[in-house]
Amino acid sequence: MKKRWLALALALVLALGLLAACESGAAPAPAPAPAPAPAPSPGSGTTATPPPPPDPANRPDDFDTRTHIVIGAARPHSGIFQSFEDTGFGVFYQQWVANVNARGGLYIAEYERSLPIELIRYDDTSDMATMLMLTQRMMFEDQVDFILPSCSSSFLAAQAALTSQNGFFLFSAEGGASDIVKNYQDYPYFFVTNAHSAHQMPALVDLFKEQGITTVYIVYVDNQHGLEYRDASAELFPPSGITIVNETQIPGDQQDFTSILMDAQNSGAQAFLMFAYQGQNYPVIELMQSLNYNPDFMLFSNAICTDILTNNFADDVVQGISGWSAWTPQSHPEAQKFYDEFSAANPGMPIDYWTHLYYDIIFDIFEEALVTVGSLDNTKIADFFNSGHRFETRIGPMWYVNNSMHRDAYLGNIGQWQNGRVEIIDASPFRTAAPLMPKPAW
Repeated sequence: MKKRWLALALALVLALGLLAACESGAAPAPAPAPAPAPAPSPGSGTTATPPPPPDPANRPDDFDTRTHIVIGAARPHSGIFQSFEDTGFGVFYQQWVANVNARGGLYIAEYERSLPIELIRYDDTSDMATMLMLTQRMMFEDQVDFILPSCSSSFLAAQAALTSQNGFFLFSAEGGASDIVKNYQDYPYFFVTNAHSAHQMPALVDLFKEQGITTVYIVYVDNQHGLEYRDASAELFPPSGITIVNETQIPGDQQDFTSILMDAQNSGAQAFLMFAYQGQNYPVIELMQSLNYNPDFMLFSNAICTDILTNNFADDVVQGISGWSAWTPQSHPEAQKFYDEFSAANPGMPIDYWTHLYYDIIFDIFEEALVTVGSLDNTKIADFFNSGHRFETRIGPMWYVNNSMHRDAYLGNIGQWQNGRVEIIDASPFRTAAPLMPKPAW
């Protein structure tokens, strides 16, 4: 009981300290949301070789009573982040659970049998304090075996601190984690899987050097997402001969950008970078078009390399607009296969070229770890992730260094809309097109 209250106190401190740019007002912890049963994903499961079963004397205490692997998720079924659960990571973890259970479960050597997955889903209502309280509930009341990641950079940072404090393995989904990567020793159970600023900003520096971009204007939202990219810019640009002409911080609810864009236009900066979310990026694109502000290069950090953009703007409008992209259908044969199968299984759902393929692959990796280690021990799984093991995925090897996926494991980092589709334009071995630079006129 003492341990539970210590962890509860930590959760409340984290919630107060990291709630920037998110609406507060904690609601009572809701009851579990019923888990729908989506169609199984196409994969056939891991080919990992399990270890031999342990000596009977070393069997887990619950060897005779264990019936399931229990996995918990506190995710935004409502509130401002709901779309991420409906069309992002939420789709993939539900498909993975359905797929595993359709195969009869995962073989865990220490139990000498396959175990299906029991999924506990809670609605955190897009509220950080609620998410942390629910993470407490999953660890100490539900006693889950594993926890799935929350949504948003600041939420993820708070949850990663809490789960590492209590010995629960956690990987990332929606949300950056560059600050965590810099202090990875403090998060021994947390593993960064999605591409974020620590991977993308060095690629952007290389692209600017290649294309002769030496001046930039930066706009960033005043929360962890914006600050991570702004800090990476301040660290990487000046030593590389790239001058930050000006940088402007904006609150998460700002909607009038006229004066900012006029200042950016008058600055003469070659590149315009905006580290914000869809609700601000899209109005800025409209306003830039009406002002005829068309710098040589423009990049927005969220909801750009996704079909949502072309559902809102015509192809000739988005031509030459850039964003973060870790894959495209044309970047690898298996990426094309994933695109075709996902589109068929989820008709009408917009595809994200930053995250979706990797949300699918992370469960191949997680499954391989569980089967290869043959245990539900979170410490053993975390040690395996950080052992240097190279996971031979469908797009090639992927591996972790200092608790973070290595930059070379991704198919790309920067995408640009060209002729109605996203192309990988950074200097990746999987580059699919030369950059359109300067950006074509509106």
